[in-house]
Amino acid sequence: MTYLTSLGGGGGGTTIYTITASSEFTFDSEDGTVINTISNGSLTNSNFLSFSVIYTETTATSLDDFNLNAVTFNIENIVDNTSFDIRANSVNKASGTYTITYKVLYS
Repeated sequence: MTYLTSLGGGGGGTTIYTITASSEFTFDSEDGTVINTISNGSLTNSNFLSFSVIYTETTATSLDDFNLNAVTFNIENIVDNTSFDIRANSVNKASGTYTITYKVLYS
């Protein structure tokens, strides 16, 4: 589920928009990288501000698994007003499904 909200703008400042959603990344047997493409008609390279994630514990993956497998996430390949990619990297070759909640801020 994706939520779009706006902050600020009342005092003549810049309005900040937020995209908040969850995504699952399934590593096959000891993969190092998984890429999910997210459709979005609002984000552009010029209005992107920040990207953050919160790890989600599930019955299949504990919070410790994120750390033990050194799983990290970054945003890349922003196609203006179309989509962006979230790349999950695992230094220790993770396997299984890792779930995150991510937040993207843009103006």
